[in-house]
Amino acid sequence: MSEKKDTLGYVRVSTREQADSGLSIASQERRIKNYCELNDLNLIEILKDENVSAGIPLSERKAGGRLLELTKGHPYAVVAIKLDRLFRDAHDCLGVTKDWEKRDNSLILMDLGMDTTTAMGRAFLTNAATYAELEKNLISERTKAALTQIKIDGGVLGAPKYGWEKSEDLDKFGRKKLVPNSEEMKVLYECKALRALGLTYQQIADKFNDEGKPTKRGGRWHPSTVRYCCRNADKT
Repeated sequence: MSEKKDTLGYVRVSTREQADSGLSIASQERRIKNYCELNDLNLIEILKDENVSAGIPLSERKAGGRLLELTKGHPYAVVAIKLDRLFRDAHDCLGVTKDWEKRDNSLILMDLGMDTTTAMGRAFLTNAATYAELEKNLISERTKAALTQIKIDGGVLGAPKYGWEKSEDLDKFGRKKLVPNSEEMKVLYECKALRALGLTYQQIADKFNDEGKPTKRGGRWHPSTVRYCCRNADKT
């Protein structure tokens, strides 16, 4: 009787996907556990990244970083329900999986029935990663075009971004003008300074949570929140 392959599951969800029952953390965990039982895989652990965008490299996610560390010291099968739970960037995907292959790790994607221990699986992964990145870029382009048109038409694009707040003064469209929020601006520039020092988004989020810095809505800091603030700092 062959020995069961040691396996790590990985699940991720972004804030936008929380309401989607098909992509919830609990749903992904349940599907991975069932898959491992049916395929006689020895599931050691399921690593979870919550409220994390797929655009953040795997190495800069809390659970993603731990997954990479675990696969350096022991050969595992890594199971995810979809490629975009792990990667949306082709370079990141192919770089990580090539390193996994050298260390006798393998990747199993449940929705595609793909296993990188086979030549066909490795070839298919290259195409899947390329199309995942293309999809991400097309969505980004369409979103930018729509927002640009709204701005041209003088529309309002939601609540103020971190670093800004509405004043009582009105612009020519009758909307409240945006003015800098001094305390939030300090945090924006701190984000940028910490990134310049080499801290990851996760490390900065942990630091801000430990210090009790409030987010725009008063919640906890996540890597995606820090990444968003760093980008805002570049635009101020």
